[in-house]
Amino acid sequence: MHVEPDRATKIPWWKGVLIGILSWLAAFILYLIPSLVVAISMGIELGPTVNDSVEVGRRISQTISALYQSGWYLHLGFIVVLGCIVFWRASVSARQVAEGSLRRGITIGATAAILVIIQMVSHGVTVYMVLGAVVCVSAGAWGGRPRKGSLGAE
Repeated sequence: MHVEPDRATKIPWWKGVLIGILSWLAAFILYLIPSLVVAISMGIELGPTVNDSVEVGRRISQTISALYQSGWYLHLGFIVVLGCIVFWRASVSARQVAEGSLRRGITIGATAAILVIIQMVSHGVTVYMVLGAVVCVSAGAWGGRPRKGSLGAE
């Protein structure tokens, strides 16, 4: 599919921001899947044995909280998945933009990086926050670089 250069250069900058937000949202939903699995399995297990629904909810909440506090692998998995999604969306977007594909990729990555920082700011500055921001911006820049055969490289 070949896009006319005049049309491709008129893609607004806010679409890069929107793609970054949607990329972060997709990775965050995947990040929450382990808590959903734990909650459903504990609810099935504890529901018939404990008659107090408040106690069941409290136990599930404590288990999920402990899972995410001690689950460094969940944080790293989130960062890796987000980096892959940002790279993918930036590379797809780079093929549609005649000029400024690198800028579009960095916009996508920076938007996701800002959301990672906002998400993790309550824990203070941690290695996961810095790593997440670096991975997002790097993945966006790498995915948005002009390639041979794309509109931006001609």
